[in-house]
Amino acid sequence: MNKQFNKMKKILFIIIFCISIIQVGYSQNANNITIKAGRGYFGDFTMYNISPDINEIYNPLYFKKYQGNSIFFEVSHKMPNNYSIGFKIGKAETKRPYNDYYLTELLSNNYSLVTFDFYEILFGYDWQFGRHRFTLNAGPVFNKYADSMYDGIVINEGTDEYGTKYGTIILSEPIIIEREWWDFGMNPGISYEFFLNKSIGIGIKAEAYFLADYGFAYLSISPTICIKI
Repeated sequence: MNKQFNKMKKILFIIIFCISIIQVGYSQNANNITIKAGRGYFGDFTMYNISPDINEIYNPLYFKKYQGNSIFFEVSHKMPNNYSIGFKIGKAETKRPYNDYYLTELLSNNYSLVTFDFYEILFGYDWQFGRHRFTLNAGPVFNKYADSMYDGIVINEGTDEYGTKYGTIILSEPIIIEREWWDFGMNPGISYEFFLNKSIGIGIKAEAYFLADYGFAYLSISPTICIKI
């Protein structure tokens, strides 16, 4: 995953550099397209609100908040009425402990790498005051979630001829299973930029993710750089 992040960062820097060169050559543009990129904090809250009764059965570390990092790239088009529409892609990663009812202590210090791929459509409205710009945005988001789980144990329960219950533990392969799935939701957010000149700005962007299966699921806060072309 770190290799993917480094590759994505290089691509973003190349794109931003190329756009900066274009800006110098074509300074007479209308500045109605904004390209924005950033990397920062990512919080995963999907398991935090699970029922306390379930928490007592499984590994308690599994039902905590998880912190990681994220990176994103966004392109938006501003209309004359200050509304905008855009598209954003992002990646994030955290770590989550493996969880199993029968082997809680054994697995408590072993972690799965959890990755997230976000594909978002953004509808926004902004206010610009001199060099300062505030933007509110929201829109649909498609989230691809991938992690690994422990699934290498089979419990056979029975009763012997004296009425005593017994259990047989069978370890099977594969013990670690990779899995992934898609989810759909909304991503309201707010961002602020301070423009160093007519075209280049720096700022911060915060977004909350509400998914169909979990409700409030993720939070991201990223320093950003943006370019108006």
